[in-house]
Amino acid sequence: MSFRQAVLELNEGNQTLFSKDLGAFAGFLFEVGIGKVATNGNLETALAFEAGKLEKLLRKRHLEVEEDAAETGVHARMQAHLLRIGQSLGMEVWVARNDRNASNHYGGTLGERSLQTLPLKGLPPDTLSTVELIDVLWLSEGQVVCGFEVEKSTSIYSGILRLQDLSLSIPEPAPELYLVAPDSREGEVRAQLSRPTFSGLANRPSLVTFKDLEAHCEAICRFGADRGVMQKLARRI
Repeated sequence: MSFRQAVLELNEGNQTLFSKDLGAFAGFLFEVGIGKVATNGNLETALAFEAGKLEKLLRKRHLEVEEDAAETGVHARMQAHLLRIGQSLGMEVWVARNDRNASNHYGGTLGERSLQTLPLKGLPPDTLSTVELIDVLWLSEGQVVCGFEVEKSTSIYSGILRLQDLSLSIPEPAPELYLVAPDSREGEVRAQLSRPTFSGLANRPSLVTFKDLEAHCEAICRFGADRGVMQKLARRI
């Protein structure tokens, strides 16, 4: 009875903090018990609670770092395949300015084997800055002929917009456009291209899946004659 009486008195004396029905006070006692709220009588429990929170936070951050590294690795590997294929077909290849230090699946970095400057003349500086961030560009005689956006988990919608910006920025003939994405995202690509925003596009991007690109990269490099081989590999959406 003394404990109940003490609870009632404490609750009554702190009505600005707790409810009359003891619900809030019961919640407070629970948090004291598990160590979420520290008092003189539960310091060890509170310290253990905080240590547990820190451990969970560190574990979560570690997983995020691992996932980010895996994401970056797959993205760079697809760029490396496109770089290798383009060069084997006689293309000059540009890798996105912000990805040039990424590891090349075939050795070195992506930037070491790509064009050092993008030889496009007549583009406004803002437009050129946008084009330089396209994941991979193939050029022939200084003209962009193919543009690739790799989308492992990033926005398909944003990738389409970037490709359309490229298409509208480049004089005729319009470059061939490709979204490079996992097989599992084909439905999402189709859904995005069905949006009213994109339904009337004259230059619609095709889909190259990660699986197809990895499976056929070696054969294309050995036997491919020209960039038309990518149209055979791609899925029309």
